[in-house]
Amino acid sequence: AVVSTQSTGYRLLDWFIPGVPFLNVMPHVFNSLEKELDFVSEGTNSELCKNELKDLDFLHVPAVHWKLTSKRILTMDFAEGISLIDAEEVKAAGFRSKDIMTKVIRIFSEQIFRTGNIHSDPHPGT
Repeated sequence: AVVSTQSTGYRLLDWFIPGVPFLNVMPHVFNSLEKELDFVSEGTNSELCKNELKDLDFLHVPAVHWKLTSKRILTMDFAEGISLIDAEEVKAAGFRSKDIMTKVIRIFSEQIFRTGNIHSDPHPGT
């Protein structure tokens, strides 16, 4: 169902924006989606990321609970936090946007330039 919906979406984009080869990226997107929906793979990647970035004391990567994880279920530690979308709450907690962005840039720079493994879809939770 997801693949069919995406395929239809790409065909619509191709129709609305002619000349942009959306259909050419479909095989890559489907392959990525299949990997993204494999939660054993996601858990493994999470642990790899956690290990490779362990020297960044400001970064917390929740632990994976492997006995409760399967290809379709990923179970991790709960981490209390603040949604970055809520600017007032972030400010009230004493955080500065510039400091947050500096840390985000550092995290991605470490992955791009040092480890070579880029976890490009960090999920903020709710």
